[in-house]
Amino acid sequence: GFDLVEVAPNLDLENKMTSILAAKLIVEFMDFIRRREI
Repeated sequence: GFDLVEVAPNLDLENKMTSILAAKLIVEFMDFIRRREI
């Protein structure tokens, strides 16, 4: 498992880059786990 800490959308930049990056990291890590278990 992993822990993603301190993503506050209300404090993010105008382009929402922090929130987008956090979502991308979560999705890619889940995909990594799924591919590893096959």
